[in-house]
Amino acid sequence: MSKHPKHVSVAEPTLIISNALHVGATYRVAADRLNADGYLPDDDFRLARDVQDIDRRLPDFNAAYLRDCHGHVMALRDELSPLGRSETQTLTSLLAVHGKLVNAAGQGPLNQFEGLGGLAIVEEDIALLFKKTGTERAGAAARAVIAYAANACDTAVLSRRHQEFDGLAGPVAARSGLSFTRVVHDLWRHGSIKDDDPRRKLDPSRVKSHPLFDAPSGQFLEEASASMRDIMPELTGARDHPIWGRAIIENDIGEFQAAAEQMRTRTNSGQKVQTKVHARVMMALASMIERAGLNVSQLAPASGATASLFAICASASARSHVYQKRAREQASPTRQSSARH
Repeated sequence: MSKHPKHVSVAEPTLIISNALHVGATYRVAADRLNADGYLPDDDFRLARDVQDIDRRLPDFNAAYLRDCHGHVMALRDELSPLGRSETQTLTSLLAVHGKLVNAAGQGPLNQFEGLGGLAIVEEDIALLFKKTGTERAGAAARAVIAYAANACDTAVLSRRHQEFDGLAGPVAARSGLSFTRVVHDLWRHGSIKDDDPRRKLDPSRVKSHPLFDAPSGQFLEEASASMRDIMPELTGARDHPIWGRAIIENDIGEFQAAAEQMRTRTNSGQKVQTKVHARVMMALASMIERAGLNVSQLAPASGATASLFAICASASARSHVYQKRAREQASPTRQSSARH
């Protein structure tokens, strides 16, 4: 039995896509959360696991794909039993909007969050109307359309989440608060990293079982830094590679050392500033460790050293996010003073 009260309204069903876009969650995460919180019944067709395979890459939402999508949706509409007059008018309007959004994609670069997000919202509304006819064929058509919506939603959400992606998963994990392995998977789904990327080989259980994963901050920094010093002589490959070359790793080491020195120097800058410095230290550590892991993987993609470095990066990314969140929650002296009056 759910510990949450049921909030489901038959007249006005909860919309998964709008919720997902609002909170920046992928379709499956938002759907499962709404179901767990009692806003969607367990038998809602939009929750079906065959609606979306999260272990497959997302489609390329180019103009040709979108035109094919619109044509398929129109064909599905033509196969269904007639709706009531009001619902038919609503469906006609939704299909017209769907066509306009698809046509707009062919006129120039598509803003994926706004363009695909809007398209996904319309597709969910269309799927719900299809489902209303109540026939078995209508149910299949509704699932086909919600599958389009789920993929459009995820592409929209991930395009925004990954907009600052520069080849490293650690900073994305630190900003989003998601696990390193989850971010790597989503980057792969979104087409940002390749099938054979060594980071995809990292087992989530390996991350949590790493000796440093839950180590105290001081011990973590000391031993992670020592791991980096130990691995430096083993780094290979092109010095000027933009992601894992020695030159950019050395730049990250400089950033880490500068941030660590600032952290060690006690100042009167306030708790919030110090917390931000801790976040910066962990972010710099995550970056240089991930680059080192990618460098080592060029010769031994499945080595224990590579997995260990990625696990340390995962922990540093999570710690950076915690510090960033804590800094946002810490009120400045001015705001604290204002709050007392």
